[in-house]
Amino acid sequence: MLAQAAIGAFGKGKTVNVGARKRCVRTALEQLFVAQYRSSAARWGQTLRWNPDQANYNPRAGRLVSGSPAGYVIIDFPETFAKFAPSLVRTGKWEASRTLIDGSPAERRRC
Repeated sequence: MLAQAAIGAFGKGKTVNVGARKRCVRTALEQLFVAQYRSSAARWGQTLRWNPDQANYNPRAGRLVSGSPAGYVIIDFPETFAKFAPSLVRTGKWEASRTLIDGSPAERRRC
Protein backbone atom coordinates (compact mmCIF):
# COMPACT_ATOMS: atom_id res chain seq x y z
CA MET A 1 0.00 0.00 0.00
CA LEU A 2 2.79 2.45 0.86
CA ALA A 3 4.42 1.86 -2.53
CA GLN A 4 1.15 2.61 -4.32
CA ALA A 5 0.68 5.74 -2.20
CA ALA A 6 4.20 6.88 -3.14
CA ILE A 7 3.54 6.31 -6.84
CA GLY A 8 0.26 8.22 -6.51
CA ALA A 9 1.92 11.09 -4.66
CA PHE A 10 5.17 11.40 -6.61
CA GLY A 11 4.42 9.80 -9.98
CA LYS A 12 5.37 6.55 -11.65
CA GLY A 13 9.07 6.26 -12.42
CA LYS A 14 10.04 9.05 -10.02
CA THR A 15 12.96 8.75 -7.62
CA VAL A 16 12.17 8.50 -3.92
CA ASN A 17 14.62 8.54 -1.00
CA VAL A 18 13.71 6.13 1.80
CA GLY A 19 14.62 6.33 5.47
CA ALA A 20 13.67 4.02 8.33
CA ARG A 21 14.18 3.52 12.03
CA LYS A 22 16.73 0.77 12.65
CA ARG A 23 14.56 -1.83 14.38
CA CYS A 24 13.37 -5.12 12.93
CA VAL A 25 9.76 -4.21 12.15
CA ARG A 26 10.56 -0.80 10.68
CA THR A 27 13.43 -2.33 8.73
CA ALA A 28 11.15 -5.06 7.38
CA LEU A 29 8.61 -2.43 6.28
CA GLU A 30 11.37 -0.48 4.55
CA GLN A 31 12.55 -3.58 2.68
CA LEU A 32 8.97 -4.42 1.67
CA PHE A 33 8.38 -0.88 0.43
CA VAL A 34 11.56 -0.87 -1.67
CA ALA A 35 10.72 -4.27 -3.19
CA GLN A 36 7.17 -3.20 -4.06
CA TYR A 37 8.24 0.20 -5.33
CA ARG A 38 10.98 -1.33 -7.47
CA SER A 39 8.54 -3.85 -8.98
CA SER A 40 6.35 -0.94 -10.09
CA ALA A 41 9.10 0.40 -12.36
CA ALA A 42 9.80 3.21 -9.94
CA ARG A 43 13.22 4.35 -8.75
CA TRP A 44 14.65 5.08 -5.37
CA GLY A 45 17.70 7.06 -4.55
CA GLN A 46 19.03 6.92 -1.00
CA THR A 47 17.99 4.16 1.36
CA LEU A 48 19.16 4.63 4.91
CA ARG A 49 18.40 3.68 8.49
CA TRP A 50 18.97 5.44 11.77
CA ASN A 51 19.34 4.29 15.34
CA PRO A 52 16.54 5.59 17.58
CA ASP A 53 19.13 6.36 20.28
CA GLN A 54 21.41 8.51 18.11
CA ALA A 55 22.66 11.72 19.68
CA ASN A 56 22.81 13.53 16.33
CA TYR A 57 20.61 12.95 13.28
CA ASN A 58 22.18 15.65 11.07
CA PRO A 59 24.37 13.34 8.94
CA ARG A 60 21.45 10.98 8.24
CA ALA A 61 19.13 13.87 7.43
CA GLY A 62 21.68 15.29 5.01
CA ARG A 63 21.94 11.97 3.27
CA LEU A 64 18.16 11.54 3.07
CA VAL A 65 17.71 14.85 1.25
CA SER A 66 20.66 14.32 -1.12
CA GLY A 67 20.16 14.06 -4.84
CA SER A 68 17.01 15.31 -6.47
CA PRO A 69 14.25 12.98 -5.30
CA ALA A 70 10.64 13.61 -6.17
CA GLY A 71 9.79 12.76 -2.58
CA TYR A 72 10.67 11.01 0.64
CA VAL A 73 9.28 7.96 2.40
CA ILE A 74 9.99 7.71 6.11
CA ILE A 75 9.22 4.60 8.16
CA ASP A 76 9.52 5.42 11.84
CA PHE A 77 7.61 5.78 15.09
CA PRO A 78 6.36 9.28 15.98
CA GLU A 79 8.72 9.59 18.96
CA THR A 80 11.85 9.05 16.90
CA PHE A 81 10.62 11.10 13.96
CA ALA A 82 10.07 13.99 16.37
CA LYS A 83 13.83 13.85 17.05
CA PHE A 84 14.75 13.36 13.37
CA ALA A 85 12.51 16.06 11.83
CA PRO A 86 14.46 19.09 13.15
CA SER A 87 17.58 17.75 11.42
CA LEU A 88 15.62 17.46 8.18
CA VAL A 89 14.43 21.05 8.51
CA ARG A 90 17.99 22.26 9.17
CA THR A 91 19.10 20.84 5.80
CA GLY A 92 17.06 23.54 4.07
CA LYS A 93 16.19 20.98 1.38
CA TRP A 94 13.46 18.88 2.97
CA GLU A 95 9.81 19.60 2.28
CA ALA A 96 7.14 18.02 4.46
CA SER A 97 4.71 18.28 1.55
CA ARG A 98 6.87 15.81 -0.41
CA THR A 99 7.02 13.27 2.40
CA LEU A 100 5.02 10.13 3.15
CA ILE A 101 5.43 8.72 6.64
CA ASP A 102 4.51 5.30 7.96
CA GLY A 103 4.48 5.94 11.66
CA SER A 104 1.94 3.35 12.67
CA PRO A 105 2.29 2.27 16.29
CA ALA A 106 1.15 -1.27 15.46
CA GLU A 107 4.38 -2.93 16.54
CA ARG A 108 6.16 -1.42 19.52
CA ARG A 109 8.04 -4.28 21.13
CA ARG A 110 11.78 -4.54 20.67
CA CYS A 111 13.24 -7.33 18.59
